[in-house]
Amino acid sequence: MNSHPYVGGYFLGSETYIPAKDYFTTDTDVPWKYGFERQWLFYKIWGRLMYNSDTPDDVFQAEMIRRYGENGKNLLEASSLAGTTPLRFASFFNFTTDLTLYSEGMLAQLRRTRDNPKTGIFYVSVDRLINQPPLDPDYVSVAEYVKTIAEGNSFGPERIIPSDLAKMLEHDCNRALELVKDINVDKDKDKALVYEVADIKAWSYLGLHFAEKIRGAVALQTFRIQGGEENKQNAITHLEKGLQYWDNVISITRPLYNDMPLVHYSEMDGTSGTRWKEFDHMRFHWELIRTDVANDIEIAKESNQN
Repeated sequence: MNSHPYVGGYFLGSETYIPAKDYFTTDTDVPWKYGFERQWLFYKIWGRLMYNSDTPDDVFQAEMIRRYGENGKNLLEASSLAGTTPLRFASFFNFTTDLTLYSEGMLAQLRRTRDNPKTGIFYVSVDRLINQPPLDPDYVSVAEYVKTIAEGNSFGPERIIPSDLAKMLEHDCNRALELVKDINVDKDKDKALVYEVADIKAWSYLGLHFAEKIRGAVALQTFRIQGGEENKQNAITHLEKGLQYWDNVISITRPLYNDMPLVHYSEMDGTSGTRWKEFDHMRFHWELIRTDVANDIEIAKESNQN
């Protein structure tokens, strides 16, 4: 849609990240110096496809194999499958500008209202997931889905209902994990491969977490509207399983990634331009918001039928 004669090029984000010094990797003895070297696939894909949108996947597959040998043969497909997670999250959760959503942490902006004294960017709670309309009009929100089904109606095949979205996430993420499960990751031999595989696993478990959260949200909203202790217990079970997947993300990323300065925190907090060392609480890691993830379970346990 952007191939008009007056389009001369593109700006690629993130506007808030300069891929120079690698300040996100815990290990200083890695085979790259700069962030753009670590994230080579991003630049290779954009560079090649901008130049020739018909560039076949074989080009990128060959580079994976050149870098990692036999271990690289499944990495492109696995990365593509796991990479559907942030796209589906951003499609399912309506937002506006870049700073109002942080898919990596499943964070979204929350503005101060009469009923809500907080403002900032926070982990998307199960209640927010239920009530937030999707960005993509083909997607059906949890609230709309449960209400429609309760009224005895249904949706056409062109709409993506929450249960189908959960199945899509589960299928792709489990397939990605299957593709990399037999890769022999030896940190002493190939540290770059360690990070390639870890990133695929992290996105896959985030996708599985999201799938369980969607299922938990549907069960919880069904309980609130129709009652039924089984619905409530199903919600708790799905959210507990989602927390387990979140813990998998933490166990994978904690040894590899530092707590990251996150500009979303400062922008939403009104402290843009403040020195990072003075605001350690403005750093992101999945472990730092685990309490918020676990709180979904408490929300379900304390819920009552409307």
